[in-house]
Amino acid sequence: MVISRNLVPGADKFNELFSESKVLVVDDEELIREFFLEALSKRKISVDVRVDGSQAMEALETGWYDLVITDLRMPNVDGMELLRWILGKHPNVPVIMLTAYASLEGAVVYAVRISWTVSPQKLRCGLTM
Repeated sequence: MVISRNLVPGADKFNELFSESKVLVVDDEELIREFFLEALSKRKISVDVRVDGSQAMEALETGWYDLVITDLRMPNVDGMELLRWILGKHPNVPVIMLTAYASLEGAVVYAVRISWTVSPQKLRCGLTM
């Protein structure tokens, strides 16, 4: 299924950029994994799902991905540890980090831990624009 340009601004660009892409979704919640699998597959995006960071590391060692979408809090290897590993082994793979638990300030603390410099005000402004 292709997103209609009439319904979503920028949909043509999304389809152009991500059609035929391969995404790794890492989350310990089955509903989240199923959501991304269904939503992205409808857009002809190949999706692999894993339950935690250790499984994701194994997948990244044996396969190639255009994007990793990961939860922050998971058993075994959490999202931050996975992100650090990806930055070291596969620095060109973009990562989107999701969480249902962290506050905006908490997200900034995590970002600073991996050497990003961002203030809560700038992040809040970026999220609301």
